[in-house]
Amino acid sequence: MQRLSSIIPNKEIYPTFAEIDLHQLIHSYGIDLHHPVNVILNRESKIETGIWGLNPSSKREDIHLPYVEYDRAHLKPTFRMVFRENKGIAIMDSFYAWNARERVPYRICLESGAIFWVPMIYFKLPDDRVSFTMLVREAQQDLANITEVEPLSFSREEVMTWLGNPPVEEAIHLLRSNEPAEYRSSRTSNKAMIAGFDDKILHQTSTNSSSEEPSLFG
Repeated sequence: MQRLSSIIPNKEIYPTFAEIDLHQLIHSYGIDLHHPVNVILNRESKIETGIWGLNPSSKREDIHLPYVEYDRAHLKPTFRMVFRENKGIAIMDSFYAWNARERVPYRICLESGAIFWVPMIYFKLPDDRVSFTMLVREAQQDLANITEVEPLSFSREEVMTWLGNPPVEEAIHLLRSNEPAEYRSSRTSNKAMIAGFDDKILHQTSTNSSSEEPSLFG
């Protein structure tokens, strides 16, 4: 899971959060590590921006925490405390992954076409920004040749429970009971792997058989 996409019409937000303040909603076809993503923190009724994967405990910007396996987050020292208090949701429409065997990138969406409500845990940075780490599971069989991990994706009911900051035991049960989603994947432009590239071409199915070499970031 190398990059994210967050192109989300307002009408996709309202069925889940009719009361939410959408004035800060950002749109991007290609989100890199350490870039802003639409997030909701606990039960705050507004969308904020969180920085994806920035490690607040290090001064080195190249140290990143993009995701952690959902059944290990509460055990790892880095995440143990924030797992108790700092729960949130990252909002995206798809993510990109690099198929090393075919040497091509793929865009992966939910089969239903719905947006991802991805459970995450977040850190407060010294400058008052928020950084977050997504909770993921090992990729299911039909995605395993494209990506090692897939994000958890919550239903509206799971979102509301998670944002209510349940106790650790209840939070763990919620994560473990989350069913793997059905996905669809399609080859996209090799530019999906170029850091900073952000264009609607990334949402189009690619038929390009060119051997153009993308520049992997991070």
